[in-house]
Amino acid sequence: MITSSMNPLEKKEHTNDGQLTPTPEANGNTYTEHASHIAPMRTFSSDLANAIREKGGSVVRIAIAEEEKHRRAFEESSIRSKKNQAFTALGIFLVTAAIGILVWSYIQKQKPDASIPINSNPVQTSLITFDGTQLLDITDMQLPEIYSAIAGIVATPNLQPGQVKDIVLAETVGGMRTQLSAPRLLEVMKTHAPDILTSALAQDFMLGTYLYNTDSLFLIIHGTAHDFLQSGMLAWEPYLFEDLTPLFNINTSGFTKDQLQDMPFSDTVVQNRNARAVFGADKKPILYYSFIDQNTILVATDTKTLAEVVRRF
Repeated sequence: MITSSMNPLEKKEHTNDGQLTPTPEANGNTYTEHASHIAPMRTFSSDLANAIREKGGSVVRIAIAEEEKHRRAFEESSIRSKKNQAFTALGIFLVTAAIGILVWSYIQKQKPDASIPINSNPVQTSLITFDGTQLLDITDMQLPEIYSAIAGIVATPNLQPGQVKDIVLAETVGGMRTQLSAPRLLEVMKTHAPDILTSALAQDFMLGTYLYNTDSLFLIIHGTAHDFLQSGMLAWEPYLFEDLTPLFNINTSGFTKDQLQDMPFSDTVVQNRNARAVFGADKKPILYYSFIDQNTILVATDTKTLAEVVRRF
């Protein structure tokens, strides 16, 4: 008889790893079960279930909390958030302020200084070449005294024929001697020069005397805008002769006050250049001005002065 080696009382079971493991029975034999070697797989469902079990929350509450968390994170990073809007506004303000400061600094640097500091010796900043120079400090001088002092320099210039002297006008304020600017000169002389002219003038000018057959005073002013300079001179013409007569020491004994205020300027040609002039009874210019270039104006009484100034310019 063929007998089976398997104990009929012994049962076989499949283990987790696929091996058969004897199951303990009442025959007194002991068998050991094999533990599983495969870790259970984690899924979103299992994590959610654990969260519900551990925290006692509901699926809906957890989903809402998660959505709220994402919403806050998005708002924090969004440019529309109040915090980011505040930072953006602050950044724009700082950039605008910085640009404004730079522009203001540039404008201030470009503006010419109203006064030019000088030492005891006059500086040579004239608009044409010259052969000599003389400083005249007009501090505490009345206007007639200033005109008298200038006339004295013109009368005794200590020049050779054909030479030019630069007369530097200055004033001392607070212990600092400064050279007069062109607008300041017109202010000191109490002229009727219009704003359209004074605002277009540069700071530097030249008051000089040219010795030819006689001594002749001249004034050179200049600016940066031809149209404004030309319009300004034309607007000044009704008062120009009366304003400059004392400076140029023009003899006006034959004129009444009304005549001085009504001396017309006419177009003329002086030394082959266009000019505007007031003529005397002899049909010769008593006072004239001419543009020696687009932005430079010469005012003089002697016609030969124009040719010399242009040569030296």
